[in-house]
Amino acid sequence: MEVNVIELLQIIERQAKEIEQLKTRIKELEDLLSKGNKNSKNSSIPPSKNNFGERYRNEKKKEEKKVSEEKKKPKRNNLEISENPTEKVYHSPEVCEHCGKSLLEEPESKINEKYRQELELKILKIIKNHHIVEKSCPYCNHKTEGKYPEEIKSTVQYGTTVKTLSSYLSNRQMIPLNRVEKTFKELFELNVSQGTIIRFNDELARKSELEIKRIKDKIQKSSKIFADESGIYVKNKRMWVYVHSTELLSYFACQENRSFEALEKIGILKDYKGSLITDFYAIYRKYKEIRNFFCNAHLLRELTFVSDIEKRSWSKKMIEILLKLKKIKEEKPLYYKIERYYLNKRYDSIIKNGLKEELSFKNSDEKKSQSQKLLERLTKYKDGYLGFAYYDNIPFTNNQAERDIRPIKVQQKISGTFRTQKGADNYLGIMSIISTLNKQKMPVLESLRKIFDNQTLIFNSI
Repeated sequence: MEVNVIELLQIIERQAKEIEQLKTRIKELEDLLSKGNKNSKNSSIPPSKNNFGERYRNEKKKEEKKVSEEKKKPKRNNLEISENPTEKVYHSPEVCEHCGKSLLEEPESKINEKYRQELELKILKIIKNHHIVEKSCPYCNHKTEGKYPEEIKSTVQYGTTVKTLSSYLSNRQMIPLNRVEKTFKELFELNVSQGTIIRFNDELARKSELEIKRIKDKIQKSSKIFADESGIYVKNKRMWVYVHSTELLSYFACQENRSFEALEKIGILKDYKGSLITDFYAIYRKYKEIRNFFCNAHLLRELTFVSDIEKRSWSKKMIEILLKLKKIKEEKPLYYKIERYYLNKRYDSIIKNGLKEELSFKNSDEKKSQSQKLLERLTKYKDGYLGFAYYDNIPFTNNQAERDIRPIKVQQKISGTFRTQKGADNYLGIMSIISTLNKQKMPVLESLRKIFDNQTLIFNSI
């Protein structure tokens, strides 16, 4: 039997191609499997996207704390007695408890100084008629008429309290427009339409422009900024809301995409030379004058994935180092610098051993694993991840920005998409004010009323 060498070579060539295709497919399936194993514990996937039945709780046991004698006492009601009651109600006996005779016409002989206090609300629609008054001058007999207040422009209109409460309910409490409409109807017998509620928000946003600009300017002058971004829907189109904030200030803005150009349009990071804390998204690192620091909460989840799914031993050791640095900084500041030196050396050692460990998993034709990518990143951006260990004002996580942006996501779940771009911009502007008010422990309802009355709010900054 003759062997055709050419045919054999062609068969070998075809088989080699099939082998390469199969290897590629195997790698794709492995990657898909890895992605399928991702959840809120080992990645940035939100808990709502976890597989059915998967819930993850903090497994750390609460440290036993000594309970003081004061804390052992039963909890008191949160109600506090006010020294300035709105009204006093007197309860007189109607008949004598001894003989049963009527006491209705008898004078009080004594009023007990002790009292019980009741807190109540008055739900009342107030209708004010504004009249013009005419007066005659006693010297020249000229008749002069008064003028309507500047804000009273129509024959019938809503007052500032109605506007304030409407904007408070639709923005601060995130109540959908149709439910705000029903609230006014049922509580106050006011027919405030959804279009009117939108106009109130338009007015509040317009009158807030100077306050929002002051917030933006103060953030630009701060020593550090927290930044994050998240998707929202405007007119059923996916857009992005960006937050730039400090411990005392918040600024939100909406852009069409998630890009460096979007950051440039917002403008806060232009010419900024302070510290920036982010979730390691690449667009922020394009600002070369900024000192970039990264969220270690995100890093811990990635390390957990590498440990649990890719079975690398180095990641567990890195988790221990990061948490130990965090704990020492919080609990043992006197020994912190000494401990930090040794833990820093340990960090480098773990990276070095991790790279060696990676060689035993890596084949020449494979793509980089999550483990290798993470090792390279931790090497290149060591200062960004360990910034919390070297600078007192740099936190361990970017939780500040994530907490700030969370109400925007809640609003989307409750009320759905924004109908117009203007509506989204108005809402984010108003939320910049409300978030800042909350941080500064300023009364939200009263402050919104001041804005409607064209009064200036005074914000602190760090």
